Order: sequence, then structure tokens, then C-alpha cells
Amino acid sequence: MGSAPERGVAGLIRTQRPAHAIRRDTGGTVGLFFVGLVLLLLFSGAAAGVMATRATRPANAPVDPALARERAAVTDSLLKIMAVREQALSQRNMRLLNNIYTPDSPQLSKDRTEIRTLRDKHELWKGLQLPVQVLKAAPANSRRWTVVALLGRSDARLQLESGELIRDVEGNRQVYWCTLIKDPAKGWLLYKFVPP
Repeated sequence: MGSAPERGVAGLIRTQRPAHAIRRDTGGTVGLFFVGLVLLLLFSGAAAGVMATRATRPANAPVDPALARERAAVTDSLLKIMAVREQALSQRNMRLLNNIYTPDSPQLSKDRTEIRTLRDKHELWKGLQLPVQVLKAAPANSRRWTVVALLGRSDARLQLESGELIRDVEGNRQVYWCTLIKDPAKGWLLYKFVPP
């Protein structure tokens, strides 16, 4: 015969929970552990990749004076180019763009289109500034350099020639990879600038 029924709390638990209902781990804990492990490995691998791609120079390594002079010339040229670009957009003067861009520059056609649109709509920029902060400059060869720079547009007013305000435009800043090409006659010209 069967055993006598248990009394009290133990009897209630047995009647509430069938004997075959054993708690089993469905793999949720193990799965979460492996997801966490994979994420940890991905992030640590990405961090190691960033650290490995950084160009490090020993503290006592000599700096090539010719390279330093060329880097300064390229950096100075980019600052001047952006100042002329600011002037061209503010004055709606397309001719100024010919002195700062290579003839095949994709940005040259964009700036010309912007100036043409401003003229056609009788609009102009007031207070426009194009700040530049050079972060890094490196040569691809003797006639081509890549400059990583923080380029921006200041807060400005877009208005009609009559002075009527169209809208206030909020400034912005973004990192760009700028490619400069050395023209034998004109010096350093901007080919393009694109976000990384």
C-alpha cells in the first residue's frame, strides 16, 4: 500500500507541485554568459585594433625637418583655402573657388551650385564663418597629402538681399579627411573633403 499522506506544510507543497516537476535550467543562464563573453571579446578586439593602428613615435625619435616644413606648409594652405572658401560663399563669388580647388574637385561643383542657388534666389549669408582645426596631416606622396581636420560652419543668418531674414542656421562641426594636391603653378589645392 502507499505511504500515509504528509501533514502540514510539507503535505501542501507535495500536493501543489507534482513529483515530475523538477526545476531544470533551460540554458538561459549559459546563453547569457556566452553573449556577454562574445561582447567582451568584440569590444576588447576593437579597442586593441584602435590602439594598434595609432601611429606612435618614440619620444626621442628625430623629426625630419623637411617633412615638418612640408606639414606646416600643407596645414597653412588648408587654413588659407577655407578662409577663401568662406569669402567666396559670403560674397557669392565663384571665381574665388578656382584658386583653391583642383579642376576635378567634387567640392568645387558643390560650392558653385550653392553660390548659383544663392544668386538665383537673391539670398546671402550673414555672419558665416568656416572654422578649421587640423588634427593630423600625413603625406601620401610628395604631391598629395591627407589632412584630418575638424571643419565647421558657424551660426549664420540666411537672408534676402533686401535684408529680410529667411532663417537662422545653427552651426555645426565635423571631422573630415581632406585631400590636398600640389599644383606646380598654384601650390596646394583642395581636391576633396569627406567624412571618415
